[in-house]
Amino acid sequence: MIKSRGITYFAVLTLLFGCISVVALRGNMPLASGLFTLAYLADAAVESWIAFTRVRSSSHLKTHWALLAAATGANLVVAIVALLVRSAVFITFTSFFIFCTYIPLFLLISLPAGRRYFHQFFWIDLGQVIMAMYVGYAILFQARPFTHDTPIGITGIALFHLFLVADLITIAGALLHLFAAVNKDEMHFFRLIFFVITLGTAGSYLHNVLLLRNPKETLTGIPVLLAGFVSILLILQSPEETIGELPTQRKGLMADLVNIASPALPSAVLLTLGIIVETRYQSLGRTAIITAFVLFVVRATFYHRSFEALHRDLEGARAELEHLSYTDGLTGVVNRRALEKALCSEWEHCIRSGSPLSFILIDVDFFKQANDRHGHQAGDEYLIAIAEALRASLHRSIDIIGRYGGDEFAAILPSTDAGAAEIVAERMCHGVRQLRIENSATTTGFATISMGIATCLTFMEPTPALLLHTADAALYDAKRSGRNCWRSRSLALGGNSGSDEKSGLQRV
Repeated sequence: MIKSRGITYFAVLTLLFGCISVVALRGNMPLASGLFTLAYLADAAVESWIAFTRVRSSSHLKTHWALLAAATGANLVVAIVALLVRSAVFITFTSFFIFCTYIPLFLLISLPAGRRYFHQFFWIDLGQVIMAMYVGYAILFQARPFTHDTPIGITGIALFHLFLVADLITIAGALLHLFAAVNKDEMHFFRLIFFVITLGTAGSYLHNVLLLRNPKETLTGIPVLLAGFVSILLILQSPEETIGELPTQRKGLMADLVNIASPALPSAVLLTLGIIVETRYQSLGRTAIITAFVLFVVRATFYHRSFEALHRDLEGARAELEHLSYTDGLTGVVNRRALEKALCSEWEHCIRSGSPLSFILIDVDFFKQANDRHGHQAGDEYLIAIAEALRASLHRSIDIIGRYGGDEFAAILPSTDAGAAEIVAERMCHGVRQLRIENSATTTGFATISMGIATCLTFMEPTPALLLHTADAALYDAKRSGRNCWRSRSLALGGNSGSDEKSGLQRV
């Protein structure tokens, strides 16, 4: 946790120290300027430390807070350089470093809204932005940094307007992200960024305007110190992030626009600057153009492969969920939903092909008594064993066995007439009998099943409802006959809707 009270006291003391220094030393510009810079350094250090602390505690916006910490840290470095380099070479030596302070802010406003930011992209974007700053400096000053090129003279007013435009661009980017935020965490963060950058821009604007009017006036630093003090309070009091899962996402057109434009923004800026600088520095311009193109292709390729991997994962998850939704969690056979879907599909197929269709409804005899006597754990094992025996009785891959509900199972036998269905029923009875599972409520003393078989030969009905009804009626007949047996009914739907009933017994 951040010790907000101690930091607030320190910020107040820094503000008082800076303001008293510039007021008391109005006649001593060098000393007042040095003390003002020290106060500015203290504010920048505090802002950077708070942001860095939030990086460690952040759940979803680590990259955002890290870039804010880098931006305030860059201001700290520039202030140190400005304090050490107090000569005519300040403009030529320090201007590029001031350019570089915009790198974290530029990366910040180019982040996607509500979407994962891959760490690989950070290094790609960072390289492009650094090169864009280098090329932009070469365009403005007609000199390449860290070379023997002599930069053209640029007035303080021109430099002031240049940095003002850069500040306004970052403010616009922060405002765009504020409206594009897809959750409260992002909205709070970019609202903070908007106010911090706006305060800094306003303080710098007043400082520079007053300084240009009277270069010897020391009071011009007060707006900058006030802006820094308020920024510390804003960062310190920014809301904590949502703990655990991401907060509720809300989609919008603005977020879509940001997400579409953000991947291409660094490459587009570098490409544009490369085209402009090529007229003066051909090799630098071509390098910038090629770099922008290559890195954009690399980024697009990574996006494409990530999308394909995500698509495969989603397809796999969808298939797994579909499998789970159609599988009975206890027995491992298909559930009633899958049975009904498969029965409708086979019914339509048989209508087209004219082949027979058989349906077997299976009831586990006196399961409730066994479950009550031996407990639910034993009851579950009872059903699992019977389901496995029923599944083993089906020798064709097109046959389907499933749990119809409770202690009832069902089998779908495509292209199977009544005689073949009865053979399957005999095999099922034999398979269950071979389990030798004790059940004192049955006539044999072991687990048995009763079955109702319905076979349809001609199909005039649009749905298999009558087939289900017939199988249920046949099962009822089997139960009335003493259980541990099957009853079969054949339907001929059409001119004559009568039924042909057969029976079979399995006794020990």
